[in-house]
Amino acid sequence: MADNTPSTTDDLQLRMLAEGFYLQALDQVTHAGMGGPSRLPGWTRKHVAMHVIANADAFMRLIEWARTGNENPMYPSRAARDAEIEQLVASTPDGDVSTMAHEASEELTQALNTMNDDAWSALVRTGQGEETAASFIPWARARECFVHALDLNIGYTALDFPTAAADRIFAELLGYWKKTETRANFLFHVTDREDLAEWRIDIPGTEKNETDFSQPVEVTGEFNELLQYAIGRGWPVSGRQDDAKGGAGAATPEDLPTPPPWV
Repeated sequence: MADNTPSTTDDLQLRMLAEGFYLQALDQVTHAGMGGPSRLPGWTRKHVAMHVIANADAFMRLIEWARTGNENPMYPSRAARDAEIEQLVASTPDGDVSTMAHEASEELTQALNTMNDDAWSALVRTGQGEETAASFIPWARARECFVHALDLNIGYTALDFPTAAADRIFAELLGYWKKTETRANFLFHVTDREDLAEWRIDIPGTEKNETDFSQPVEVTGEFNELLQYAIGRGWPVSGRQDDAKGGAGAATPEDLPTPPPWV
């Protein structure tokens, strides 16, 4: 059987694609628009932007750890991460955000280019404290950029995600629900994937949700539309009034119940 596991080279290329996708979205946010609401509760677009910049710095700390063997975690703690974001939001002029984002992306590219095989296989810790090889960094950064491009809340959608990214994000989402014992019960009718035409997801769990999953929640749409809904980023604007998509019965995508939480 062929090994379809993405290589580090594949992930580096996907990360560059994701960085471009995110930066293209950010560059469309005006200075005045930085204070507008993002898709994340309590965060403005500027919060999202400063988080993505700080995340690049955090991955560069892991790269240094992998190259030198000197422990250098992404963040001292979640509280420290959040405090750094708030400090950056308060101290950074709105007009400097896009330039800083491009500079952080370029600096991360340069740091990634210093990695060799030994460094890629060196063990580091994720932001959640899990030990893993440093080769996780390019994909983790790609995921960060793809998802936070949606969080800027300017109309970008998961419909523009490449299949390789959409498949991996969905797989990680399901893995997260299983690991955290989060109840999820869906019957997805996938309109653009023959291999997943009717996709049942039934994950037992003890964690409570806003939604009653005693019966499967039926949802119809393209794979990437279902992904955007499942990761808690709403339904792509282009399909919100399409009665053939979304929940079962007469509901439109705007009427769908809240999905289980994700990181």
